[in-house]
Amino acid sequence: IGNWLIGQIIEDDDPKEDILNYAKKIGITDPNLDKSIEEITHMTLDQFADICNFLYFNAQLLSKLALNNLLQKEEIDNRILIEKNLEQEKEQFKVTIASIGDGVITTDKAGNITFMNKEAEQITGWTINEVVGNSIEDILPLKDEFTGIKVNNPVRGVLKLKKTIPLANNVVFICRDGREKQIVDSAAPIKASNGEIL
Repeated sequence: IGNWLIGQIIEDDDPKEDILNYAKKIGITDPNLDKSIEEITHMTLDQFADICNFLYFNAQLLSKLALNNLLQKEEIDNRILIEKNLEQEKEQFKVTIASIGDGVITTDKAGNITFMNKEAEQITGWTINEVVGNSIEDILPLKDEFTGIKVNNPVRGVLKLKKTIPLANNVVFICRDGREKQIVDSAAPIKASNGEIL
């Protein structure tokens, strides 16, 4: 690598006369040889070794950087593929939920609405664009049909207990227009493959 990048060198302690004699011995009779020898870089073997070590170190560094760049590109490509698959699964999930004949509302782990299908829009009087990001308790207030006492939304229980919770009997919810509707309801966790609640 050193000779390839630096080119030929002459040791400082190599006499020019010895080189010319050796050139004659092997049959080189070029009249410009003397001038050509003068143009060759002169340095000590220690200097040459230092340059070679420097080049060797940089070649190793470049190789490591190239390998790291390759590994990083593979990681990025892998993450892009995972994100693409997740987006497809998310879209499939939304299409499935939107197609269900019952009203379905999904929330995040804080109990804020993330999705509502058309059936739920018709039942509650709210549209998805109006409710996304709002608390389920604000959009779907529940109360006991006979006593009028507020009933806790089952979403909170699901997030706490991490299991499906049915709604108690005689529970009504208040629609957007103030009408009360009796519902048969349950709340269930949506879990990732590792069991984490989404």
